[in-house]
Amino acid sequence: MLDWISIAFWIIIGFRILMGFWKGGLKTLIMLAVFALGIGLAFALCKPVGSWIGGFGVQNWVNDGIFGRLKDVVVFNYGSESLTLGSEIDRAQLETAHAAWIAAGNEGTTNDMIISALHSGYSTCFIPSAAFGVLDKLIVTNIPDVGTFSLASIVSGSVAQVTCTIIGFASILLVTVIVGFIIIAIVSGIRKAAGHRPGFVSRLLGILFGAATAFVTCWTISIVLQSLGTTFPAMSNFFKESMKLDDPSYWNIGKFFFNINFGYGDLFNWILGILFPAKG
Repeated sequence: MLDWISIAFWIIIGFRILMGFWKGGLKTLIMLAVFALGIGLAFALCKPVGSWIGGFGVQNWVNDGIFGRLKDVVVFNYGSESLTLGSEIDRAQLETAHAAWIAAGNEGTTNDMIISALHSGYSTCFIPSAAFGVLDKLIVTNIPDVGTFSLASIVSGSVAQVTCTIIGFASILLVTVIVGFIIIAIVSGIRKAAGHRPGFVSRLLGILFGAATAFVTCWTISIVLQSLGTTFPAMSNFFKESMKLDDPSYWNIGKFFFNINFGYGDLFNWILGILFPAKG
């Protein structure tokens, strides 16, 4: 099976190094500064922008879709009754279910019981495993102490909120980078018309920055593909077969990026933890 992932990575690496040589290091430095500015603006504005985007029906669409997938997921069967994520319950009923859950030989708190069911629900919604930790904390802290509720509603509402915020984050970053590219293109055009060309040092820096950005790009792509693989087994099997991930004697660039671990799950949870800090 042809290793398309590695081929794509080599193309990205070659392209970024050539572009770095051609443009020089000054443009790359400016672009990195624009990217850093975009990340800062995204952290600061993603929630209001996400709420604005959600107002166009995105939040309701995500909420309804998640709820429809979760409502029939079973939390626990006790006696002749069955508690599902869609069941309308109160805290007392939840504690009753937990007591039956313990009596059935399980161990842990009420939250442990809920989280166990949530993870089954996440899988039905194709939610990447890297997001489980933050979602668990967000959802558990959103369970009210009084009144009735359904866990499916809390989950779908929380996921919809997170989704819109992430879309807001990505949108702000994308717009900032596009504006940065336009400004850099205009300035470069003016400098080129005036006869300015990158010098040796600038081109050398461009090669180094190009290689660095290629590394980050390939690593980010591998993270996204691995996250998709956690919810689509056929995709995961394709990666394993094409890149021979289970063969220790075989090396390729795709396998390198898939196996390298910089704690992307921890990074993802850290970002979501900043955006959605646990209460209490």
